[in-house]
Amino acid sequence: MRIVMPYNIRPELREAIKNDVAPDACIAQLLMTGSIAYDTATYGHYSPVHRMTNEPFETYFKKEDIEGKDVLTVNGSGDFLTWVIQNKPSSVSTFDINIFTEYYQMLKMGALLTLDYLEYLEFFYGDEVFDERYFERIFTVLPEHVVDFWRSLLDYYDPFEIVESQLFVPSVTTLSNAVRYNSFLKDNESYNKAKEAASKLCYAFHNLDLSDLTLIGKKFDTIFLSNIVDYQNYHSALDAISKLRAALSPILKDDGVIIASSLKSNQYMPNYIGTNGSIIKRPDFIREIRVKACKR
Repeated sequence: MRIVMPYNIRPELREAIKNDVAPDACIAQLLMTGSIAYDTATYGHYSPVHRMTNEPFETYFKKEDIEGKDVLTVNGSGDFLTWVIQNKPSSVSTFDINIFTEYYQMLKMGALLTLDYLEYLEFFYGDEVFDERYFERIFTVLPEHVVDFWRSLLDYYDPFEIVESQLFVPSVTTLSNAVRYNSFLKDNESYNKAKEAASKLCYAFHNLDLSDLTLIGKKFDTIFLSNIVDYQNYHSALDAISKLRAALSPILKDDGVIIASSLKSNQYMPNYIGTNGSIIKRPDFIREIRVKACKR
């Protein structure tokens, strides 16, 4: 991604950006004000974050994909982590090339741990999103570097300005859609179960691209990629499956599975693939690829 230096930028920050040592919050402020040029077709280290998912996770996974398994998932909007922990995985790791997804994911997890059901809905999807009344309570359970990031933004911007800025991907984010795609938000009982699961959660975030995941050095039973395949140079579904299997085999257990979705048309994703895997039609625009590991 190209960073365009505004004329009024502080000299020390200008130098820090050039040397790639600028604090993440400073880069976030540049993104918010439009001083960073980005292309939504190629997400990078500093890119806008999706405020919520638009994927029906419960149609993607079988119970045995998650329960008692070591799971690796892309961070994205952070919603999949909340869904995973309710299904009793053995361990969870997340990754994303976009560093801002860590700060947003941790904010969501902190809100789940400290806010009640109605407060959570109000904080993320109400009329006053990011209500400052709740930040201090959320900060009590967050790591110091995450607190520093959000404090740095709140020192200069109103919460509404943050939400409406280019820090987030422009989208229609409604309470009804949030409940539709996040089963833990359907009622108070489901929310409290997710809160209990979150209180026992220990997970690791890896600021890595898809091509660098082998650096994690751990094998997983289930790897969820969301629609990352849409941003890779794949010519067809078979090509995607072949390359995903080859690239991720070092960190995929023998009986492991890679699950990815695609928002592209059936010309890219035919309905069936044959012996190398299958693509299953899903409601609306979702397609699923399930890739089994090669036996070694």
